[in-house]
Formats: sequence, C-alpha cells, structure tokens
Amino acid sequence: MVNGYQDAVPGISASITAATEAGWVPPLIAEAADSSSEDHRRNCLAWYLFRTKTRPEILAWLNKQNSRFKADMRARLNTLRGEVQQMRQQVQEEG
Repeated sequence: MVNGYQDAVPGISASITAATEAGWVPPLIAEAADSSSEDHRRNCLAWYLFRTKTRPEILAWLNKQNSRFKADMRARLNTLRGEVQQMRQQVQEEG
C-alpha cells in the first residue's frame, strides 16, 4: 500500500492491513472511493492513531499540528469513534 504517511507513522500499513483482513474496519476506511486520495490517507492516519494511541497521546499529537490540520484530524477521529461505537452496538445486539 502506498501511503503518504507511511514514513511519518511506522507500522501504519501493517495496522490497517491487519484490521482489514480481520474484517473489522469502519465504513470511513472500508468504503473509500479513491484509496490513493489525500482524504483516504488522512482517514487511514486517523484510524492508525485511533487504534494504536491513547487519548492523551492523540491529544499531544494533535497539539503539535497546525490549526487547520488539527481540526480536520479531530473531526476524522470523532467520526471514527462514532462508527466504532455503532459497530460495537451491532455486535452486542447480535450476541
């Protein structure tokens, strides 16, 4: 997978690939129209952060970013959080 953030975030490709293979990927990632777009890359970065970092680590990382990028990534992280919550609810309802 070619990813613009791969050098900045070691392991991002492996993390996303493993989650995809396990069948546990939120719609924001799984339903990408263009997997090579900047939008998808940012979604993947948000997914990587969501899956591998603690809330304080994410907040510290966000605080190092410029204001536009920070706002964009915060929105993506919140969207992912909502999608994951929905997925968890579905699993609980099915089980």
